[in-house]
Amino acid sequence: MKFVPAPRLPRLPAWAVAAALALVALQVAVALLERRWGVEVAPCLFKGLTGHPCPTCGATRAALALASGHPWRAFLWNPLLVAAGALAAAGFAFRAATGLTPRFRWTRQGRALAVFALAAAVLANWAYLFRSGV
Repeated sequence: MKFVPAPRLPRLPAWAVAAALALVALQVAVALLERRWGVEVAPCLFKGLTGHPCPTCGATRAALALASGHPWRAFLWNPLLVAAGALAAAGFAFRAATGLTPRFRWTRQGRALAVFALAAAVLANWAYLFRSGV
């Protein structure tokens, strides 16, 4: 790994901004339906169909807990997503402060190990969500 110069503020693709705004709008609509009219909406289609949590279940509640100033509670809702968000925020802060971004040279074995580690982390997180009853 080496660090290379990069713009301090990265350009965001328009599709990513649109997807994030659509997700926020959907969550606001669900919250309004539940709070104002008492309509219970399962925001997770997977959980609604199977009764079991998906690997990202608890992410909305984790975001609300973070916004309320409760990072530990957010971590308990979905540890993997909160840890990934913290890592992304740290990377963004490093890039904004230094104007450098890491570049990795992946070998075939290194790439396979990274994919395996990511899959193991997702499965471990999913097992935690099943056990915790999220």
